[in-house]
Amino acid sequence: MLASPGVQSVAETGATRLLRGEIEDCGDDCTPMFSWPCDVFSGTCKASGTIEVTVDKPRFSAVTMIAPSPDWFIGIHDLELCKFGEWVPFYTAAFLAHDSGTDSGTTYRSPNSATTPPETIFFITGEESVLYNPTEMEILPFGNFTITLLDV
Repeated sequence: MLASPGVQSVAETGATRLLRGEIEDCGDDCTPMFSWPCDVFSGTCKASGTIEVTVDKPRFSAVTMIAPSPDWFIGIHDLELCKFGEWVPFYTAAFLAHDSGTDSGTTYRSPNSATTPPETIFFITGEESVLYNPTEMEILPFGNFTITLLDV
């Protein structure tokens, strides 16, 4: 799908105002938005927090920019945390980088160059990618993502 203005804003600048508005506009159909800021100049970012999900709203989504980059991000969309009436006790995955399809840059420090018309969101893959590890012949993940069910 095409990036919404909110996803584009997060991917290109890290700003969450537009995305927050999109989430608020969907009312009771969406789960509230939470933010866990990181020091973007640290070279690494580790964020953690607690979210509440219910049987009525068992899905989780997350998005964060890759900085610096033209319009790259990592995220997860509508992860189902309750399957067959049982809560998922533990989930972990490697985050692969996405391109939001809104800027035509191909390297971390590419100049701002809007993609017209915008492209659909896609994984950054291929041997020409800055994320390609030629030794292992694989695309490197940008990080890891873990969810653990808490006993309440």
